[in-house]
Amino acid sequence: MEFIVLILAIIVLIVIFSRIKKSAPISIEAPYELIGPLFTPAERSFYGVLTIACGDQAIVFGKVRIADILKPI
Repeated sequence: MEFIVLILAIIVLIVIFSRIKKSAPISIEAPYELIGPLFTPAERSFYGVLTIACGDQAIVFGKVRIADILKPI
């Protein structure tokens, strides 16, 4: 008898959690907007040449600040 009650409780919890997940998604508004391209055309060109020059010997990463990507609204 206890086994049946336990199974029913699990089924009820599954139904409740599945309905909660199907509710409207939470939307978060961030007070930031995207700035634009990460590199200028000259920086992008230099990055490409540097990547070719390094070949398989190194991986080249661009140093990016968060201020280069986002600005406060």
